[in-house]
Amino acid sequence: MSQPTGIDVSVWQGDISKVIVGHQFAFIRASISCSLDGAYASHYATARKAGLVVGAYHYLVYGPGGARQAAIFVKAAGNADILALDIESTALRYPQVGKSFIANLRKYDTYQHRKILLYSSEGTWPGNLGQDGNWVANWSSTPKIPWVFWQNQGAPLDHDVFNGTLAQLKAY
Repeated sequence: MSQPTGIDVSVWQGDISKVIVGHQFAFIRASISCSLDGAYASHYATARKAGLVVGAYHYLVYGPGGARQAAIFVKAAGNADILALDIESTALRYPQVGKSFIANLRKYDTYQHRKILLYSSEGTWPGNLGQDGNWVANWSSTPKIPWVFWQNQGAPLDHDVFNGTLAQLKAY
């Protein structure tokens, strides 16, 4: 089985039109804390034009609270196919903020009912925060925890794999 591949990007990557060639999906950062990612609209348009499945992700921080960040993110994500919460660093110490974010994201996304993923490193995995699936970072081996998406490379660009076929990805 050939598993679909993708990349994940943020404002730190410039023009992605060349790096998405050969991939079937892209995760694009839409927001961080209560701010928008300045490259989201451009990256989103480039990925859509290339026919990719598009996931939007939010980088969670402690402080503003999960509900406020979820409201900003769902608006910023627009018509992305998949939504994801990226929880790393100090935010890992406050899993209740991640739980609040996901619960409120479900409330705010009632019309589209999109899948919600949780992204984090396998080594610091926060557990179940109410997500539909896991997007696991492990650059040395296949994750041992259940995963839907696996970030298997982090430099010079983050690369990901979907755990299924292209048809399953499109249905997801």
